Amino acid sequence: MNDKNPVAMASRSGWFIGSLVAGCVLGLPAGWLLAYLGMLPMLLGLFFYLLFGLLIGAVMVRVGRRAAPVAKTGLWLIAVFVAVLVWTTSLVTEYWEFPRSTNDQVRKTFVRSFTKSELEHLREQTHHYVLSELQSHYRPGGFLGYLRWAATQGTMECPRVFEDSTENIQLPQRRVAWLIRVLLGLIFLVGTVVVQTLELTRAQDGQGTQLCTDTTSST
Repeated sequence: MNDKNPVAMASRSGWFIGSLVAGCVLGLPAGWLLAYLGMLPMLLGLFFYLLFGLLIGAVMVRVGRRAAPVAKTGLWLIAVFVAVLVWTTSLVTEYWEFPRSTNDQVRKTFVRSFTKSELEHLREQTHHYVLSELQSHYRPGGFLGYLRWAATQGTMECPRVFEDSTENIQLPQRRVAWLIRVLLGLIFLVGTVVVQTLELTRAQDGQGTQLCTDTTSST
């Protein structure tokens, strides 16, 4: 048997794809968690970008080790893809949580209790206001509008619905801290996942022994 055997090559490709799938499966919940952990004060959340990147990369190596040795180009592609997936998931989760957190902030400004229908009305109105503000002032609105708002403003005056006044809504992090966290978070994720997965450029001991045996047999 030699290294160019179609069956062996298909098997190696399967393990390589399995490494990518494992990274994506772990990356989605990791990104969701980073949306909350990343907001820790004093940029402490950056530690979790490093931690999750190392863990995800280690699992990808574990799953894909039978595909080794793999070309660096392929490893860079899957590592960067998984890192960007984690990063994007964290930002999308932030966007999804923004209307809910806004509603919570507005709700806490009242000392009285609300009926179930009033709470639902408050939720609907704050949700509608937030999305309409992003659409009107931070085009194209939606997720991209949220990113523009967070990067350029990070604060918003939201009506209190039941009172003729507004509540100042702010990101848990200041605008500059948010930008630093988002940019460094991406760099940390890409760096840690790439460093781990590059281990697959080296042939495993078992494979190296098999390749030597095959070469000897062929001569």
